[in-house]
Amino acid sequence: MYGGSNSAAGAARQAEEERQQRINEGRRDIDAKFATFDSNFYDKRARDYESYALPQLATQERDTRNQLAAALARKGLLNSGAAIKGNAKLDQYTNQKRQDVAMAGLGEANKLRSQVEDQRTTLTNQLISSGDPSAASSGALVAAGNLKRPSAFNALGNFFSDWTDTYRANQQARAYDDKVAPMFSFGGNNKGSVSYVN
Repeated sequence: MYGGSNSAAGAARQAEEERQQRINEGRRDIDAKFATFDSNFYDKRARDYESYALPQLATQERDTRNQLAAALARKGLLNSGAAIKGNAKLDQYTNQKRQDVAMAGLGEANKLRSQVEDQRTTLTNQLISSGDPSAASSGALVAAGNLKRPSAFNALGNFFSDWTDTYRANQQARAYDDKVAPMFSFGGNNKGSVSYVN
């Protein structure tokens, strides 16, 4: 009676040890297939996003700067203090948007990192459930191949819409109320010495 129980327990223990060996083998295989997803891989994703977004930012900045120059020229203020101040504000806004692009690039890298880790976790859980290292290996190969070809970036909006919307709102407000301060002005408290951009 006791001998049969020991024999069954030993067989169950042996089967579990073999299962754990298969799981460990599968984990090693998953890790090997996911080894290319290192910091260099994620850094490249962030750089790829910047390479995608910064040229669009530059185009939009140029267009916005041209619109500002046209508004200044209409008022004869192209070489004025108001022009200097307006361009300085636009430079400041552009630099902030460049930082936003860099942060968005890091966000894209972190999103991809989460996708990779989610896939690794899913494969590991499947391996633990099945105890089948060959299925885990096949799944890891397919998943790693797909993750190395990340999806396209989302379309970018108008980086300067806030800036131009603020400018337009200021101009509309000034059209109805001459007490509204202009968005760009240069000079002292004496209204006669101040140049305005409308």
